[in-house]
Amino acid sequence: MKKIIFLLIAIISLAFTTAQAQALLSADKYFWEYKGNATDTVGATVSVWQSAVQLNKVDGLFYNAKVKVADVVAGAGARVIMEGKIFADDAWTPIDSVTWYGGGTDTTVVFTHNTNKTYHRYLNFKVRRTAEKAKVSYIGLSLKK
Repeated sequence: MKKIIFLLIAIISLAFTTAQAQALLSADKYFWEYKGNATDTVGATVSVWQSAVQLNKVDGLFYNAKVKVADVVAGAGARVIMEGKIFADDAWTPIDSVTWYGGGTDTTVVFTHNTNKTYHRYLNFKVRRTAEKAKVSYIGLSLKK
């Protein structure tokens, strides 16, 4: 019985550490920022970190987004991915991705979409570890009509 309880606690703990809350923008808000914290590390225990934003807009949008990633261990590497979907129950569709190579300093990955409007209602920022440990320092998103 103790093993079952321990296993359930371990599973619940893992679910909380890998799941990130989804942000909801108000209808009049066109800027969103996420400040990283100590738990935003991808490495030995968590290989994928993500944060979703519900845009809450009625028309197509242009966007500029930046994801700042830093080494936790020298030689870190990751795939920084931006995904979108229209309805809450849709699967995420890849929009763009960039391979990030560490180097001891913070590096910013930029996603820009200023030529054609996008009609995604949700955006998801994902960092998938490829080597060593990395940390999400910051995400900035700017939307425009």
